[in-house]
Amino acid sequence: MRIHWSRMLVRPELSAPATVMAVLVAGVLAKLGHGWWGIAVVAGFCLVGSVIEHLTAARPMQLPSSA
Repeated sequence: MRIHWSRMLVRPELSAPATVMAVLVAGVLAKLGHGWWGIAVVAGFCLVGSVIEHLTAARPMQLPSSA
């Protein structure tokens, strides 16, 4: 599971849509009058990203061999 999330951080075609979705959800929540929940969504997304980055930095990622 850790390898899957670390690959997602390396590939911008996967992490960029997740970021856009988090911002859109936060915007909709703010528009509906639930701004604090919107802030919580963005803060949670940033926190999860930093935890994943910290975990993957502690251990080098092994790439599959082509042999």
